[in-house]
Amino acid sequence: MVARRSRKAVNYAETKAADDAKFDALHDVGADEISSDDDEPRPAKKTPTRQRKRRAVAVLPAMPGDTTLLNAVRSESAAITVAAKDWVDRFTADRADATAEVLTFLLQACGITSHTVTAEDAEHTGADEIKQEADAIAQGDGLDELLGGRSAAVRHLKASYREMWDKLIREAANAGLLRGGFFLDKATNLIIALNTSVVRELRKVATITAAQVATSLLHVVVTLQDARDTAAGQAAAEEAKKSLRFRDIDSEIRLAVVQGVGHWMQLVPATFLTPGYLKYIAWAVSDKDAQVRLEAASTLCTLYSIPSNATQLKDFTDRFAVRFQELMDDREDLVAVAGVKLVTQLVRLGHLPATVGSDVVRLMSDASSGLRAAAADLAAGMLKDLGKEALEAAAKRNGGTKKTGAGGRKAGKSKVNAATSSGNQHSEEECELAGVLRVLRMLAAEGAGLAGPTAELDAPALGEDSIALVVGSLATRASALRNWQLMVEWLKSDTAVDVFGEEATSDLLFCLLYALRCASGSTAAVIPPVRGAARDKQAAARAKARQEATLALRDDLQSLITKFQAEPAQVATVIALIPELKLEVFSLRAEEKKLSSLLAVVKNIFFKHSEIRAINACSDALVTCARTGPDTTKDAARAVLSEVVSTTVAAVNKAAVQLESTGHRTLSAATAAYRESNGEKESAALYAARAATRRAQSISEVYPEGFATDPSGQEGLSRILELAAAGADMPAAVLGCAGAAAFFTLMYTMATLDEENPDLAALGQLVAAQATLASQLEAIGNEAEKRGRSARDVAHAIASVQADFMNVFSAKILPEALKEAAYRPSDTAVNALWKGLEAGILPGTPGSAIEGNSGGNDDIDAENSKVLIPGSENLSAPAEIVARLAASGGIPQYRQLAAQLLSYWESSHAPSVSNVAKEVVRHLKRVDPTHLPSIYLAAMQASYMRFKTAADSAFESGNFSTEELAEKEEELFQPFLDLSAKIAASQAGFNAPASTLVYIAEEGAKWALTSAPPQSIDFLQGASYFMVRVKGSAAAKVLAAVEAVGNAAGAPERPDEDDEEEAQAWSEWDLYYQYCDALRDQAVKPTGGAKSRKPAGGAAAATAGAAVGASGGKKSGAKAGGRRISFAPGAGGGNSEEEEEEEDEAQPAPRSSGGKKKASKPAAATKKGEKGAGSSKPLKLSDSEDEEGGEGEEEDAGMADAQEQQEEGEDFSEPEEDVEVMPTEEQLPGMRGGAGGRRSSQQALEESESESDSESEDEKPAFAARRARKR
Repeated sequence: MVARRSRKAVNYAETKAADDAKFDALHDVGADEISSDDDEPRPAKKTPTRQRKRRAVAVLPAMPGDTTLLNAVRSESAAITVAAKDWVDRFTADRADATAEVLTFLLQACGITSHTVTAEDAEHTGADEIKQEADAIAQGDGLDELLGGRSAAVRHLKASYREMWDKLIREAANAGLLRGGFFLDKATNLIIALNTSVVRELRKVATITAAQVATSLLHVVVTLQDARDTAAGQAAAEEAKKSLRFRDIDSEIRLAVVQGVGHWMQLVPATFLTPGYLKYIAWAVSDKDAQVRLEAASTLCTLYSIPSNATQLKDFTDRFAVRFQELMDDREDLVAVAGVKLVTQLVRLGHLPATVGSDVVRLMSDASSGLRAAAADLAAGMLKDLGKEALEAAAKRNGGTKKTGAGGRKAGKSKVNAATSSGNQHSEEECELAGVLRVLRMLAAEGAGLAGPTAELDAPALGEDSIALVVGSLATRASALRNWQLMVEWLKSDTAVDVFGEEATSDLLFCLLYALRCASGSTAAVIPPVRGAARDKQAAARAKARQEATLALRDDLQSLITKFQAEPAQVATVIALIPELKLEVFSLRAEEKKLSSLLAVVKNIFFKHSEIRAINACSDALVTCARTGPDTTKDAARAVLSEVVSTTVAAVNKAAVQLESTGHRTLSAATAAYRESNGEKESAALYAARAATRRAQSISEVYPEGFATDPSGQEGLSRILELAAAGADMPAAVLGCAGAAAFFTLMYTMATLDEENPDLAALGQLVAAQATLASQLEAIGNEAEKRGRSARDVAHAIASVQADFMNVFSAKILPEALKEAAYRPSDTAVNALWKGLEAGILPGTPGSAIEGNSGGNDDIDAENSKVLIPGSENLSAPAEIVARLAASGGIPQYRQLAAQLLSYWESSHAPSVSNVAKEVVRHLKRVDPTHLPSIYLAAMQASYMRFKTAADSAFESGNFSTEELAEKEEELFQPFLDLSAKIAASQAGFNAPASTLVYIAEEGAKWALTSAPPQSIDFLQGASYFMVRVKGSAAAKVLAAVEAVGNAAGAPERPDEDDEEEAQAWSEWDLYYQYCDALRDQAVKPTGGAKSRKPAGGAAAATAGAAVGASGGKKSGAKAGGRRISFAPGAGGGNSEEEEEEEDEAQPAPRSSGGKKKASKPAAATKKGEKGAGSSKPLKLSDSEDEEGGEGEEEDAGMADAQEQQEEGEDFSEPEEDVEVMPTEEQLPGMRGGAGGRRSSQQALEESESESDSESEDEKPAFAARRARKR
C-alpha cells in the first residue's frame, strides 16, 4: 500500500510562560523586540456595521501619455526606473507636490481612485486624517482593488509595485533626499496609519508597502557610507517596521510580513537574525494558511543554508525542533516538502540527531512525488551507514555460516560472513544496496506495526507499489540500483536472505525490476523534467543503461527463473525483466538460440503455474518479444508463442468437454465444495477449467489475434459459458476468465473490420457472436442472482465483463457502418449488472473490493480478482466500472447506474467508493446538469430502500429485542441521512441553482407520501436537508404541493391535545406535519437582502426548533477533505502570543450592476468535533460548511466569525468560507432526537406547544417501537 502521512491533530497552544522562559533566559530580547505593544493582547476594534463595496479585480494596461507613478507600474520595468528618476527631479523642484504624488500613489494602490492628496495636504494634513478619509471612501463608494487576488497578472503587478517603491527609495537616497526626513516621515506615517485601518485591503497594501520600504532602506543602510544617511535610514526602517502586522486576520498580510522579515534577516542578520524576529517566523510555521506556512518554512531553509548562521540559530532550533519535524506531516504537500528539506538541513548541520532520518524514511513511499524526492535526498545520504550496520549485524547473527532455509539452501560460508571473516570491508555499493533493502524492511515493519530488534526480519513482504515508489525516489541517487551484476550476485548467493530474512528476496527482485524500468525510462523516476538537448542526453543515457542491463542479465535470467520457479510471485518478477531488455543485443551477438531457450523456459512456467501473476508475466514477455526487436528475435519468439496459443486452445476445449461430461448436479456439488473450502478442495475438472480459462484470458488480452484466428478456441470458451447459462454452477474464477477471453476476442474481431465499408459477411458473423455472448452473460448473471449470496462472486465477475462489453459495443461510439453490432441492454440486464457490481462494494461479502472487507473471499482469490476487474489494485474498482459506464453515457440507462453509485457517496465503509462517486457528480454537472436533480433523488431513494430492506431483515430475524432493534435501525438509517446531507451540501454554494433543492424537497416528499405511507414517511428526514434555501414563494409552492399529496394519501387531521387516541393515530404522520411546519416557517422568510451573520436565537430558534426536532444528520466533526496534520492553533489553548490578531473589520459590499448586495446566512453554530446526534437542543434551520459547498464567495465577516470561534478554543485547520450550505446534524430541521433515537409524536407535540429548546436525554427511540407494533 502507498504510505500516508499521519493525520493526528497537533496542538500548538503552548503557554507563553513555558515556551518563552527557556528561550528568553538565553537571550536579552529587549531591543530586539519589534514593539512591546505586540506582546500584549490588544482589544478588538469596534467594527462599523456598514458594509464596504468591493469591485472586481481588474489589471488595466498602461495608458499612453499618462506620467503618473501608477501608470509606470502598469508599464514595463524600464518605465519604472525612468518614472522614479523623473519623480526625484520633481521633488527637487517642489517637495510638497512630489510627496503628495507619492501619497496619492499609495492610496491608488489601495483601490482609492477618487481622492487625490494635494500639496497642502502633504504639508499640513496629518496621516490619521488622510486614513480616516480613506476609510470613509472605502466603506461608502467602494474600492477599485489593484493588488487583490493571486492571479499571475496580479502577482506581476505586485512585483512592479514593490519595484517602484524600491526605485523611489534608492533614487531618493542617491540624490540625498533622505537627509531632510520630509518625504520619509510623510510616507511612513501614512503607511503606519493605514495599517490601523478597519478595511482589510488598506491594511494589506500598507503591509506590502511597509515591507518593501523597510527592505529598500536596509539596502541603503548597508551601502551608504555617510553616517547621517545611515542613521536616517535606520530610523526610517524602524518606523516602517512598526507598521508590520504579524498577527493580522488576513493571510495575505501575514504572508507579506513573513516575506519581508525573511528578506531583512538575510540583508542584516546582525539586526534581524535575533530571537525577537525569529520567533515570528517560527510561529508562522503553525499558521492556518498553507501559503504562510510554506513561506515560513522556505525562509527557514534559506536561513539555515547560510553557513555563518548555523551557530547563531542553534538555540532557536532547540526551541522549535518539534514543530519543524511536524512540518513533514503537513496536510499540504508543498509545505510537507519544505518541512522535509528543513529537517534535512538541520540533520546535516547537526542541530537534529541522525535518528530523525528514520522518520523521513517512511515518507519515501508517500503518494506525493515531491515529498518522496525530498525524503530521498536525506535518505540517500544515510543508505551506506544503514547498510553497513545491517551487514555487520547479520555477520554476528549468522555466526559465519548459512542457515538452511525453506528453500533447502546448504550450510556454508555466506558472502557477508566471508567478507567479514577475511577482514575485507564491504564495498560502498554493497553497503548502499543493503541500505536500500533495509529501508524497505523498515517500511514493511512499520506497516505491519512491528517494533523491536527483530522487527525488520519478521516483517512481511512490502507491497509492490511501495517498493516501486521507493526505488523510483532513489533510482538517481543510489548508484547501487544501477549495478545490475551486484543485484544478480546477491540473488544467486542469497545474500539478501542472510542479512534481512526470507522476505528480502522478493524485495530485491522488485528492486532489480523497478531499477531497470527507471533506468530505461519505462517507469518514471523522481527526477526533474528536462527539455531540448538535455532530453536527448537523457534518452541516450537510458538507452545505454538498458543495454548494460541486458548484457549483465542475459546470461543469468534463465538460471534465476529456474532458481525461483517454485515461487509464482518471485518467478513472475524475474520473467517481468524480459520485456525491459534490449533485444537487439541478442541479434548483434548472434544469440537468438539463447533467447529461444530462455523463452522456452518461460513457456514451461506458463503451463506450470495457475496463479494469474505468473501467467500474465509469461504472456507479456512472450508477446513483447514477438512484436518488438529485430526480425531474427521476433521469429524465435513467435514460434514459442504459437505453441503456447495452440496448447491453450486445446486445453480450453478439453476442459469444456470435461465439464459437459461431469453433469450439472456433480458440477454444482464440486463448486459448492470449492467455495466452502475457499479453494482448497478443487475437483480435477474445475482445476483444469480454471487453469485453462485463466491462460486463455491472459493470452487473449495481449494477443487476441491468437484466439480470433482459431475458431476452435472461441468455440471452447462459448461452450463453457453456455453450460453456465443453462444453469450449471461454476466458480467465478472460471466464468469470469472465460467471459473476459471471449470478450477480448470479439473486440479484436470488430477492430479488424473496416469502419466505413465493412465486409458484410464478417459483420454478420460479428453480430451473431455479439448476440450469443451478450445472451450468455445475461443468463449467467440471472442464474447467479437466483442463487443469492453464495454466487455473488459470479455476479460480480460477470458484471465486470458486461460493463466493458456495454462500453465497447455501445451505439454511441460505434461508427455508422457498424451500428448493427451495437449492444442495447434491457433494463433487467442493467439492473442485474448493478447488483453484480454492488457485490464488490457491500462490506463483508465474497469478492468485496473495498476497504473494511471482513468477509474474506469464498470463491475468487485476490489474484484472480485482478484478472476480472481492470485496475482492481484500486480498492474502488467495482465503483470505477460503474463510473465509466455512467460517465460515458454508452447505454440509455446510464443515469440509473449513476444514481445507484451515488447512493454510496457518503459510505462510511467505502471511502474510496465515495471519491469515485464524487468524480461522477463533477462529470454529470458538466455534461448532464438538467437530469442531475432526478439522479440525486434516485440515489437517495436507493439508499433509503437499502435501509428498509436491512431493517425488515433485522426485524424478521427475531434476534433483537425492542431496544436492540431500535439501535440497529438507527445504525442502518444513518447512511441515508449522511447521503442526504452530502447531496444537500453539494448544492449549498451561492452559485448552485436553488432548483435542485426545490425539486428534491418537493418530489422527495411526494415519493415518501405515495410509497405506501406512512411506512416510508421516514424519507422526509432526508428531504428536510434541502429546505434551508427554499424560502418565500418557492417554499409556499412546495408546501402546497406536499400538503395536496398528503391529503390524497390520507393524512389525518391534527389531533386534539387531550385526545390520546387521536394523538396515537396521528403519531404515524408526525414527521409529515413537522416537515410541513418547517416549510411553513421557510415560506415567511425573505429570499434576499442583507442578513445578520450571528446565529439566530431567541424566538426565531425556538420557532424553528418547535417545528422540527434534534438532528441525526451528518457528523459536523468530519473535516472536509482533511488529511494528515493540521497546523491550526490547538483547541482549548485560547489565544496566545503566537496566534493571529483577532479583530473585526468593515466589510466591503460587493458591487454589481443591479446594485444589490448578496445575502449571507448565519454562520455555523456547531463546534468542530461535536456530533449533532448527541445534542440535547433542537436547532434552527441554519448553514454550515461542507467540502462540497465551496462554490460560494468567501466573505470577510465569515473569517471574523471563524476568528471569534477560534478565540474560544476551537480548532480551525483551514479558513472557513462563509457560504450558504446545508445543515449539519445539529442544525438540520431535526427529526431525530437525543443520542440516536427518533422523537415520539407526543414529545413533538409538547415541543410545538411550549417551543422548548431542550429534550430528554434518556428518551427511548420511538420509531422502532412503532415499526414493531405495525408488524
